[in-house]
Amino acid sequence: MRKVSMYRSGSVDPAYNLALEQFLFETRDPGEIRVFLWQNASTVVIGRYQNIFEEVNLDFAKEHGITVVRRVSGGGAVYHDLGNLNYTFLVDFNTEDLKYCRDILEKALGNLGIICEYQGRNDLSVRGYKISGTAEHIERNKQIYHGTLLINTDLNILRQVLTRNNKIARSVSTKSVPMRVENISELIGREISIDMVEQAIQTEFGAEMIKKETGIRESRIREIMGERYGNERWNYGFPEEYSCTSFHRFPTGGIRLSACVNNGIIRSVKVSGDFIAIGDIQKMEEIFPGHRLDEDIMPVLKERNADQYIRDITCEDWQILYRGLGEHPSEKLQ
Repeated sequence: MRKVSMYRSGSVDPAYNLALEQFLFETRDPGEIRVFLWQNASTVVIGRYQNIFEEVNLDFAKEHGITVVRRVSGGGAVYHDLGNLNYTFLVDFNTEDLKYCRDILEKALGNLGIICEYQGRNDLSVRGYKISGTAEHIERNKQIYHGTLLINTDLNILRQVLTRNNKIARSVSTKSVPMRVENISELIGREISIDMVEQAIQTEFGAEMIKKETGIRESRIREIMGERYGNERWNYGFPEEYSCTSFHRFPTGGIRLSACVNNGIIRSVKVSGDFIAIGDIQKMEEIFPGHRLDEDIMPVLKERNADQYIRDITCEDWQILYRGLGEHPSEKLQ
């Protein structure tokens, strides 16, 4: 007889929820199955080994108040909002427990008329459309297996914020794999709510939902947030250096910025093109190192008189080039 405990987060803060997930993972007893259901306000969650500047349209995210966090598991970037239900299975590794949980989830959805199947890397699909992307993390014979359920998610926002940046020329980070995605409500042709899906999952597992548990230590959750999910270095950082370029043709000539970036910080820049220089270009190149790709560079450009290096190129023009280093073309991902 399997011991199953179910937890439901009352928070929509992604940093808190990922920290709570990790706490439940840390404190799980051997042989126990923990099922964790949670929702985030508008958030992009990227895989542990992904480059945030490749996978996310950060300008769009900032404009629309979308949080970006990095999870502990690998895999690709996903978008969460309140039309999405997230689930986590915390199990012993290399046992039948994960298969049991996945089968229960498939049966619970089937009871709502959602006939789905697993395909690819364990993603759930309905008629060839992905409704649930999954990822996993294994540590000391314990496993985190978590996924999304697209119920009534804003797919227009999803497609705009999950945008690969092909201007990054060299990077060994994990790339997201594009797939057709669709909301469950659209695929089954009727309205379905988060509560309905949640209740179906709980019923099928046959476990009481724990919403407030004395064993959950808020102090440890806050500690985990500080170490990881609420920590800018964890969320923006990634292990390898990479290079990216930005090119723009102005009336006075074409200019290319080639940058070396590490942990989101520009380390070096090379300026090239068929422009007419009126100043020491090497000094212009010294303006950018030490600044982040998503930083507002205009105050620095004005302070350093960036309009004095190339004929008819203003600080505003340099800002266009700088933003181009983090610019995202139109390929959309989930």
